[in-house]
Amino acid sequence: ATFDHHCMWLNTCVGAANYPSFFKTVLWTLFFVLVHVASLILYIGLYFTNDLTVRRLSGKWFSLQQPIVLVGLNIGFLVWTASIAFMVMQLFVFHIGLRRESITTYQYIMRNTQRKRE
Repeated sequence: ATFDHHCMWLNTCVGAANYPSFFKTVLWTLFFVLVHVASLILYIGLYFTNDLTVRRLSGKWFSLQQPIVLVGLNIGFLVWTASIAFMVMQLFVFHIGLRRESITTYQYIMRNTQRKRE
């Protein structure tokens, strides 16, 4: 089996045998994070366009009677989730590039290390 890299997030080594599963995991993680970002944008957008249903339901959460508190929390989650989406997108694009070049992560690292030494 060809070694690719050790993924500290999945706590496993990635190689030829499990690389397709690793790539699908990255793809689906990106998909679900982007769905979460879209949901937050939709909620916040509906709140600020004075959608009465969203405003009424937001006021009922946690019995706050202050819907803007829930909106503030969701804006915080949006910033956090968007930054995670950016990082996962970078990882996904990086692995698309590796697949296009038909090299492993380890080969990429070794190639760049060699280039820096020259």
